[in-house]
Amino acid sequence: RRLAGRLALLKGTGPAGRVAAWLLDRVAESGAVVSVPVNKALLARQLGMTPETFSRALKRLQAAGVTVSGRTVTVSDPAALAAVRDGAASR
Repeated sequence: RRLAGRLALLKGTGPAGRVAAWLLDRVAESGAVVSVPVNKALLARQLGMTPETFSRALKRLQAAGVTVSGRTVTVSDPAALAAVRDGAASR
């Protein structure tokens, strides 16, 4: 079931939406501050993108209240991030 959900996410969502979905899953588990457990290149591959595209997606998510400091990501507006995930905001 988890794999099917992951495949649907990869197929039907742009890079910013995939990163937003990943972050929202982590926010639901651990709160607004997310520690990224792996390096950027590995996480990018897991989300089906290059490290450069991953970095650009994170940059775009700043408008949705995401800030990055090293391997720590803070989500200050989960509703705005959910809008990106759901395609309501530009990718």
